Amino acid sequence: MMVNNVVQVNVNNGQHGFIVRALYFIFIGWWAGFFWLNLGFALCMFIVTLPLGLVMLNRVPQVLTLRSQGTSTSVQMTSVMTAGSVTNVVNVNVGGTQQVSFLIRALYFVFVGWWVGFFWSYIAYGFCLTILGLPLGLVMFNRLPAVLTLRKN
Repeated sequence: MMVNNVVQVNVNNGQHGFIVRALYFIFIGWWAGFFWLNLGFALCMFIVTLPLGLVMLNRVPQVLTLRSQGTSTSVQMTSVMTAGSVTNVVNVNVGGTQQVSFLIRALYFVFVGWWVGFFWSYIAYGFCLTILGLPLGLVMFNRLPAVLTLRKN
């Protein structure tokens, strides 16, 4: 009996390097992120522009530091038996992160997320303005979509 195992996975997330992201933050990200954040909150005030405002607020980490969107990876292995040999087949699926129900996220935003996210984002921005607080501020901005709308990165 012969067993064939072949697994090849190539995933390129296309994320920018540290130097590029640091230079972007220093010259563009800090002021563009602040403008983007305020515009996103302003758009959330009206029902018609609320979806666009939420999209903008969920993309604050990307505008601030060129951070790429999160992905999830699942691996499934199956064995196929043919005449005299066994072939193991591995399926690798790379896609977007599984999100909480839209209704739950919407209710959370209406009752909790908008005001907690507002304070969270301005505290994070304050940390970003100091050299010692910058790492904590960036971590807080990376968590902003979860604080606003329970969005998983």
